[in-house]
Amino acid sequence: MGHNGVSKYSAGATAVVREASNGSNFLNLVQSQTGLAVRLLSGSEEARLSLLGVASVISNRESAMVVFDIGGGSTELVWKGEGESSAMESNSLPVGVVHLTETFLQGDPPGHEPCLQLRKYVSNVLTEPSFRRNFHDTLWVGTAGTVTTLASMWYELAEYDAARINGTVLERTWLADLCARLAEMKLTERRKLTGLEPGREDIILAGALVTLEMMDIFDFSQFTVSDAGLLEGLFLDLCRTLSS
Repeated sequence: MGHNGVSKYSAGATAVVREASNGSNFLNLVQSQTGLAVRLLSGSEEARLSLLGVASVISNRESAMVVFDIGGGSTELVWKGEGESSAMESNSLPVGVVHLTETFLQGDPPGHEPCLQLRKYVSNVLTEPSFRRNFHDTLWVGTAGTVTTLASMWYELAEYDAARINGTVLERTWLADLCARLAEMKLTERRKLTGLEPGREDIILAGALVTLEMMDIFDFSQFTVSDAGLLEGLFLDLCRTLSS
């Protein structure tokens, strides 16, 4: 930071550090070795900042919206009502692509039956009453690695382009077909798919299946993809603080 003349910055730690027994020790170590003071974001702060980042690239940001982020260890859902100053709710679900892959998709290729077992597990989590409401006329937006990779695969991008990814609309029919194809593909075959980021060939099927099950449970046939998310939210929040 010193070499580049940076005087103000914003750094945040999320769920992994929140849930770690040695999370505070880790943050202290980061500060002592790098000089960066990283603040531990609460679940509600993380949700607010992710929503802020997504809204910066979504044209109809005043609509009622659900933002979903499928991560390695959990899936975050953030709901906001109509209008920029509306109420917001968030929920973290114990559905992550790494755990799901290790539990259900160890075959090479994985096969269709394990995919059905994974979807049943996800369905049981999603139908818990902790996050149930009427999502009629709600805009669904996906952010972070799983859905941006799916959008890159949709375009068959040889080189990732965030500007092209933002605002992409993916349909359930395409996603269901992709899941069926991935279930029958070996890792070596998946690595050849244009648009699939290297290193995600083992976990992309789990992420796609979670997305597909979410679409069926909450009854939406398409969703918008946002490359922007928490990182952009941290930046925009810092800008607001500096300008106030």
